[in-house]
Amino acid sequence: MNYLVRLGWSHGDQEIFSIREMVEHFDFKQVQSSAAVFNPEKLKWVNAQYLRSSDPKRVADALVPFLHQAGYDDAAIAWIPGGAEALIPPLRERSETLLEFVEGAVPYLAEPMAMDDGAATKHLTAAIAPILKEFADLVEAASDFSKETLEHILHDLIERQGLKMGKVAQPLRVALTGRTVSPGIFEVMALLGKERTLRRIRTGVERAMKN
Repeated sequence: MNYLVRLGWSHGDQEIFSIREMVEHFDFKQVQSSAAVFNPEKLKWVNAQYLRSSDPKRVADALVPFLHQAGYDDAAIAWIPGGAEALIPPLRERSETLLEFVEGAVPYLAEPMAMDDGAATKHLTAAIAPILKEFADLVEAASDFSKETLEHILHDLIERQGLKMGKVAQPLRVALTGRTVSPGIFEVMALLGKERTLRRIRTGVERAMKN
């Protein structure tokens, strides 16, 4: 409705309107006489604004049927600590539609995880394998799996090894998601949970030792 009401009508520079605002501000004097142009990209942009500003539970409720249609049942969704609602905050900045949400959610739903061979060859190297293994060992031994603890473990490890964050975070991202692009690394681990995080890192170490 927001997109359709803006076809040929404007109210200053405002793009996003609640229904109440549409009613309050609409005036035929502001309707253009020339034909409106339907722009799919603009529609996606408007859709993205709602996905990013709406309550996560509302977006999750709309997303679940699309996850089911893509082949992910309630058991797969339950693997994620917090369920479908937990997917919304970390994924919505990169998603303009619910279908894009589904694509972004694949690494956290699919078991076994698909690994991009090019990403693995580039980032999961024999040189990084001991670092990833040590990180996994430290995480496994930690008393909790909070973001604060994970940040402390990774930053301390990087400092002790004299490395930069990117040298470790990108291989870690590939090991955890099979991709080079994802939400923040600690958000990824939160979506996977401790057990799957450790299993995927250790699988990544095995892959790295073969490269």
